[in-house]
Amino acid sequence: MKKNYSLRLLFAAVTFAFVTSASAQLQEGVLVLNEGNFGVDNAGISFIGATTFHSDLYAEANNNIPLGNTAQSMGFYGDNAYVVLNGSNALAVLDRHTLRLSAIMPVGLFNPRHIIFSENKAYISCWTDAGNPDDDTISVIDLLSMSVSLRIPTPEGPEKLLVVGNKLYVANQGGYGYGNSVSVIDLATDAVIATIPTGDVPNSMVESGGTLYVLCGGKPSWTQDETAGKLLKINVADNSVTSTIDFPEMHPSNLKIYGDYLFYSVDSNVYKMVLNATQLPQTPLVELEEVGVYGIYGMEIIDDKLYIGDAGNYVDPGKAYVYSVDGTLLEDYQVGRLPNGFYKAQIDTQLGTKNQNDQYDLAVYPNPASDLFYINTEKPADIHIFDLSGRLVKTAVYSPSGISVSDLNSGIYLVEITIDSQKSFKRISVK
Repeated sequence: MKKNYSLRLLFAAVTFAFVTSASAQLQEGVLVLNEGNFGVDNAGISFIGATTFHSDLYAEANNNIPLGNTAQSMGFYGDNAYVVLNGSNALAVLDRHTLRLSAIMPVGLFNPRHIIFSENKAYISCWTDAGNPDDDTISVIDLLSMSVSLRIPTPEGPEKLLVVGNKLYVANQGGYGYGNSVSVIDLATDAVIATIPTGDVPNSMVESGGTLYVLCGGKPSWTQDETAGKLLKINVADNSVTSTIDFPEMHPSNLKIYGDYLFYSVDSNVYKMVLNATQLPQTPLVELEEVGVYGIYGMEIIDDKLYIGDAGNYVDPGKAYVYSVDGTLLEDYQVGRLPNGFYKAQIDTQLGTKNQNDQYDLAVYPNPASDLFYINTEKPADIHIFDLSGRLVKTAVYSPSGISVSDLNSGIYLVEITIDSQKSFKRISVK
């Protein structure tokens, strides 16, 4: 019964229209992307502001509609925030100032990972079938039509992305395998123009003054083929490797840059080193208690502060630590599950601004529903019901006898109610 409709219809059908308050105040702060547990729609976004903290601002802004399954990464372009949902194989489009859901691109992405932008296009690294080493790509998204315009083949496991000038650098971490290269894509032609050999498992990249710094974690001990981490310096003019620093018996990750310094993590420690250093620092800048199974889960430097994500036991809500760049603990917060990224943002503090589509003050009941649900209206209404991947699963014209959901699988759905050309979205649980 469930049928795939055109991307245009799917994209438009989950679009929300909101009133923007003329008196809205934008507060600077940091968004924390909480990945959530794989296979469960419990991803979320926290907000750390100067005077406010929201453990799940996305839920507050969207009537507790779930964000989706496994929020892998987030990026910003124009007025939108884009969240890559790995487990949902989807791209969620949000208003960057309110986090209100604007649209979902539910088709065309396969095992998506990270996102970056250039000239009205998004580039998303995709593992596709994680068991197949030969089908990985960078999917190029036309942001105007929200469709995949091109798939650029890469080695297995493309992960982090970085734009430098007119080139896109792709760290081929290896997916479930272990990669050892960086692909270089010409953004004018969307063609791969070079492949740079690296150490094993390149996991993060930064650039400064024409030098690309690539941090490689190396193969972990449980592979029975353990290799050391490496830091490579690459001249972006000709993509040549100019120097390499080895990490004996260490597996670094989360490379960041701040002024003349590089920051990176090893297990539950953070290290700081000058850009032109030829040797690694011996003493950590920050020493946390044991965090998670794999150490620090996410890290970023924003406005002279170091943000660290701790996934804890990978089941319960995690923590975010805020340090000065000199290593002084400033704050810590309980956020959502598996905090994997931090992003500078300006957020509308008047999140309670009324949705113009709620002018009829609609409600669906009972909720949860097992047989029928009703709407508190006597006006004619067109009903479209979508699952959380954006698929249209049912259409109907509302009548006082209610709408049957007995033919739907158990789960959470979005109900689009159209009255007098005005659309309203409600969340309903079917049991």
